[in-house]
Amino acid sequence: MAFNANIPQPTDRLSTSQQDLLNNNSALNTVFGIDHYPFDNATANSGFHNVVTQPLIVGSNHPTTTTNPKIYAMQDTSNIGVLQYSRGPSNSWPTPITKRQSPSTAISINGGATSNVIDFTGANLIIGTLYIANASTTNASNVKNGVAQFTYHLVETGSVPSFDINYSGTSTLSVISSGKILQIKNTTGSVINAIYWTLELHRIKT
Repeated sequence: MAFNANIPQPTDRLSTSQQDLLNNNSALNTVFGIDHYPFDNATANSGFHNVVTQPLIVGSNHPTTTTNPKIYAMQDTSNIGVLQYSRGPSNSWPTPITKRQSPSTAISINGGATSNVIDFTGANLIIGTLYIANASTTNASNVKNGVAQFTYHLVETGSVPSFDINYSGTSTLSVISSGKILQIKNTTGSVINAIYWTLELHRIKT
């Protein structure tokens, strides 16, 4: 049921518009109830957000800011996908908020093999942090974690990618690159089957 903005007309009697007005009230309650607590919610939560869903910003460009910050959804490259951003006052550089995560199930990597984290094709500069957990032991105190601080950029010609990676973690896993792709490598001769990662992007420039 869609909202009808053309009722009532000046010549309509109330009895004529009654059903239209009722339909509009119902439509408003339904539409406002998406992400919000609906109009007819009788609790103290009435009018509050229940969840915030942000599709790709209209125009597919970062918005401008003056004195107030803005939060929105934007896609800088198709490989990175749509992320939520915050942009500070005076058009400060946009900050990605959404982290990228490995699947809910663990990743397995065979000995000597690699697993792709993300492809940075389409970006000119990326600054980020990759967190890795090797949860292949049942003893929580022995879980082997790693952190990689990295910068990805293209040289001035725009044709040769470069990764600067500072990895601190277990020697059984390393963080490497292949072209424009950030990867995790199993440096052992046997499979590691309980790997999880979280990618935090601090700055993206296309």
